[in-house]
Amino acid sequence: MMTLSGKDEETEDWIAQIATAVQDLCWMSETDAPFDVLHWSDIPPDGVTPQVLLALVQLPPQTPIKSLSLEDFLAPVTQSLPWHSEEEAQGIEQFEALRTLLLQTLTQIQVYRCGTVEIEIYVVGKGPDSSWLSLHTTAIET
Repeated sequence: MMTLSGKDEETEDWIAQIATAVQDLCWMSETDAPFDVLHWSDIPPDGVTPQVLLALVQLPPQTPIKSLSLEDFLAPVTQSLPWHSEEEAQGIEQFEALRTLLLQTLTQIQVYRCGTVEIEIYVVGKGPDSSWLSLHTTAIET
């Protein structure tokens, strides 16, 4: 799902680059979940805080939410280990390319994990046009 409002050609370009980068990626947990790209243009001056995020994605305000850095979030999927298969090595390369793209394109990047067991994950950052983008996926952790 991609939500676009008030977009121009430059905005479309950087969003398309990020959408392409996650097109074949899945977040692995007890299930493999794809990434969705969300775009918001009407965000309060304080940015996407946990409370703002919960309201944007229509989760209850009492939903448990944990914040972490992009590096901490991507650490498990960007570490190359000797026993990784060629397919796993390609996945690592894709996640490393995604990290590089996000760091080049977005500022104020933060990762939010919302909920328990079925966890909604949002990688949120401010785009070059001052709108906000989020990569969303789900993890199942029992």
